[in-house]
Formats: sequence, C-alpha cells, structure tokens
Amino acid sequence: ISVDIVKVLASWPSLTELDVSDCRVSLEVFRAVSTTLKRLKVLRVRRCPGLNDFCLQEIANTMQRFRLLKSLDFAQCTDFTDEGMLVVLNAGPNILTSINFSGCKCVTSLSLAGLRKRMSVLESLNLSQMTLTQSAFEWVGEGCRMLRVLDCTRCVDLDDVSLPIIGARCTQLEDLCVAKCPKITDLGFCGFFSAFEGKNLHRLNLNECIKCTDPSVRALAARCAASLKVLRMNGLSQVTAEAVDALWKACRSLEVFELSCELKCTSTHRRSLVPHMTDATLRNSSYSLLRHICLVGASLVSDTGAVALMNKCPGLQHVDFSYCNGVSDEFVVAVAKRGRCVTNLILSGCVRVTDLGVIALCAGVCSKRLVRLELNGCTKVTDKGVYSLAHNMRQIEHLGLRSCDYISEASLIELAAECWRLRSLDIS
Repeated sequence: ISVDIVKVLASWPSLTELDVSDCRVSLEVFRAVSTTLKRLKVLRVRRCPGLNDFCLQEIANTMQRFRLLKSLDFAQCTDFTDEGMLVVLNAGPNILTSINFSGCKCVTSLSLAGLRKRMSVLESLNLSQMTLTQSAFEWVGEGCRMLRVLDCTRCVDLDDVSLPIIGARCTQLEDLCVAKCPKITDLGFCGFFSAFEGKNLHRLNLNECIKCTDPSVRALAARCAASLKVLRMNGLSQVTAEAVDALWKACRSLEVFELSCELKCTSTHRRSLVPHMTDATLRNSSYSLLRHICLVGASLVSDTGAVALMNKCPGLQHVDFSYCNGVSDEFVVAVAKRGRCVTNLILSGCVRVTDLGVIALCAGVCSKRLVRLELNGCTKVTDKGVYSLAHNMRQIEHLGLRSCDYISEASLIELAAECWRLRSLDIS
C-alpha cells in the first residue's frame, strides 16, 4: 500500500474501517493515515511486513489526535517490538475497545505492562498464541476490568494462579477461551469460578485443557449454569458420565455444545480416551435450545440417545456424530422426519449408515436446507445413495464421501451435473 492510496482513501469522508492485512506498509503510509483519516475507528494490519515501531508511533498519534480509533488488529505481525507496542497502549486508555495480538511472537510480557493502566473501555482482548509470563495475565486482570471477550488460546504459561485473578477482577466477562492451555488444572478452574462474580458468561472454550476433570465441570455447572450458551470441551477425556450428566441438567440454556475426543491419540482398544457422553444423558436432560452439537467419537451413544436429541431439539442446525459406532439409519431417518432446521450433518465413520438412511434423508424435511453432508468412511453407502443425493439435494455445497469404496464414477458424474452449487467434494 502506498501514500497515494492513503490520500485517495482520505477523500472518502465516511471511511471508518481500514483493512490493509497482508500488504507491505511503511512509515510514510501511517504518517499519511495519522493526518488524513479523521474518522477512522477500526484498523486491521494483520501479517503486514514493514509494520515497525515507528509505524506504531504514528498509529498512537492517530488515536490521540482524533480519539476515534478504537479497534486495532495486529494479528501475526512480527516486525515491531515491545517498545512500539507500549507506545500504542499508553495512548489507548479511555479510547481502545478492542485489541488483537494473536500470534505476535515479537511481543513479550513487557509490552503488556501498558495494560496495567486503567483501560476503562477495553472490551475485547486476544492474546492467543503468544509467549507470555504469569505477570502479563495479572496485569490484564489489574487494568482491564471491563473486558467482555478474552482469548488466551495456546498461552502455555496461563496457570492456576493467573486464572482466578482474572475471574476475580474481570467480572464483565461474556466470552472466555482458554483452549490448549496445558498448565490449567481443576485447581485453576475451581478458583476461577469461586472468584468470578459476573452473571453473563455466555461462551466458554476449554478445548484440550487435558488436566481438567469432574471438579471443573461441576464448578462450572454450579456457578454459570443460568447464563452459559456456548460450551466447548473437546479433548477433556477424564470427565466422567456423572459430571456430564450434572452439567446438562444444570445448563438448560445451552445452544452450542461440543465434547469430542482427539482422534489422533485415540485407538479402538482405548475407550478411556473417548468422552463419556451416554444415551442416558441425552435422553434425560432438558436442552431444547440446542442449535449445535458435536460428539465425535462418543462410543457410548447409540440411536437411542441420538434420536432423543432430535425429538427434544427442533432448532438443531449443526449435528456431528462422527465415529459414533452405535448411530445407524434409525437416527438418519429421525433427522429426515424432525430435523427441519438442520443445515450441517456430519456422520463420518458411522459404519452402520447405509443407502436407506441417505434416501430417507433426501425425502425428508431438511432435504432442501442441507448444505453440508459428510459420510466419510460410511462404506455401506453406494451409488444408489449418491444418485438420490444428486436428484434431491441440488443445493448441497459440501459433500464428503471419502473411503466410500462402492461409489462409482458414473454416480459422481451425475452428482456433478445436478448439484451445481457444490463447492467441495471429498472422494479420496
């Protein structure tokens, strides 16, 4: 991007958002920005070569001069240092509402000392994939009291000491992501929920926090059951069926739920790694608001529980029962009869699904709404099922038929001719 382009942008008086991601930038560009784009509110500079400390100084000048630039996205930038970022943060109190540092490996905990100042209007902070010490998270809790969204994915040093501090001080949190933080255990989560006084935690992502077990889940159910709408717990293999049952009985407002195993580290003879979701949990719980369910590898779930899910959740849109060996055509028929809102159906590895189920689905209530269907590894699906898909689901956009060995070239040609909206087809 050049200075001349910035001057052209400055001629648009209503320009409030600027995205120059993946463009090479220079100091002259941001000097022009700081003097001409008077109404700029959102600036995205993701993966921008040349974004150095001097450029950040000009961004800070823009914030202080016009006091309208409130959202900054520096994701995966690598050319600036802590010094430049400190200048930006020191210019931001009472101005910045959103900052994204995701993947900024060049930034250390030193720059986040700028967050210790009272960031009174900062609502969204993304620290994912950063190399930070415990002090950085304490500074976040100290200065960012109004945070609503906090993403700490892959922050390997976020631990049982830092998490309760965040819970005690960031009482406005609505969305918390601590996925793949290996140092967090039950002690940290129980401390977080006991200290957290907020009432609006709607979204929580605990994916692959592998040291979290039943105490974490029970603390969650006791503290945030009324408000929680989105819960992701993929890879939490040590959570028992009793804890999951208690969670589902308490969290009746859930709209999105994921509890899947990590298939890369699971083998057929090690069922202990498979999430302990059972038919009884699905059958006995009240969860009529669910829109999205993902239970990949739940070997204890059969048609009994899956059909009960369809009967209780008329608004389901995304259903993923991949590698649930107990799921068969009976469940697919239930989706065909009651899944009026289903747009994504993923049944990869469900070896008991056959052409009968596919044909029923094609004649069902969701046949005109379904845009994604994955039947990878469903070896009993043949040309008969594919022909039915071709003639009845012309709106399908993503179709997975990997390792379906009894599908011929002729049916695939028919599929290509009829399904003109098809964007991806997996037949490897």
